[in-house]
Amino acid sequence: MMMDRIPVLIEYLFGSIFVLGLLFLLGGEMQEAWDRLRVMRRLAARKREHHDSHPWERWYQQALLSTFGDRIRPLHFSCFVAVLFLFAIMIGSKSMGLGRAIVFGGMFSALPFIALMIRFSSRRIRASFEGEILITEMLRQYRMSNYNIFETLERIVSGTAELRETKKLLYQLLVSIRTTGDVMAIRKAVTLFGFAIHTNWSRMLAHNIYIAAAKGTNVTLALEDILLQLREARAQVEERKRMNNEAVRMTYFMVPLLYLMTTLLTVKYLGVPTTDYLTNQFGTKEGLVLFLLILFLFFVNVGLLTIVMDRKFDY
Repeated sequence: MMMDRIPVLIEYLFGSIFVLGLLFLLGGEMQEAWDRLRVMRRLAARKREHHDSHPWERWYQQALLSTFGDRIRPLHFSCFVAVLFLFAIMIGSKSMGLGRAIVFGGMFSALPFIALMIRFSSRRIRASFEGEILITEMLRQYRMSNYNIFETLERIVSGTAELRETKKLLYQLLVSIRTTGDVMAIRKAVTLFGFAIHTNWSRMLAHNIYIAAAKGTNVTLALEDILLQLREARAQVEERKRMNNEAVRMTYFMVPLLYLMTTLLTVKYLGVPTTDYLTNQFGTKEGLVLFLLILFLFFVNVGLLTIVMDRKFDY
């Protein structure tokens, strides 16, 4: 038995000698290649960390952050929408074909995104109208804190009850830039702040906060210039407030009221039993598609009216 193992041992011995010889001859080149690979991986990871995200991705992240805070992450919201999509397909496939069920699921799962868009746009508009108060308070606190931008932001966040929307955004910004000395991280944080309000004055303010936090530059004159332009824009805003809001009120209140009235008329005056009405509305293909279409068009109209009628305070 021992004699049979000798060839195998010799083969392993020569193989080990060959590997050791390669390591001896090419060890330096192999170590250099390995170090180069590690450096490339670190650079790629750093580039991904500091690379500006796509505008749609930033909108998605900032919309969820502004609407729900840190409670709901983009992944959680996407999973919720995916579950709604699959649930709608399962329900719709029982009363309609697979193709129509997929369309039904797409329309149904689009409702959370439409509601998120409406909520985020409304918060952007409300935040934009706080610009004049915010810049005035920032100038005052900036001078009182001896031109320290971090202390200025802390004072604004801890006080100024009038800034309901922008104070939340400033708190998120302060947390992001206070705990890091990385210039790229500060730039990313102030970019998200400017994107959250999405006005000219917010982007200018974000840039001034960046150069004050990253470079220590005195931005008093720049803040005063923003304030002057906002005061000039106030006259245009007062004129815009005279716009007629009847279309918005009719969409918000009349459409649901009309649906409830037609339901009441059908049940009470046409003599249709409530159970039969609900079965025809939600248990048949035609009724379910019609109800979904009404709901979808209602949210679309609300979103369009929000975009058209409500405009941001900007210059």
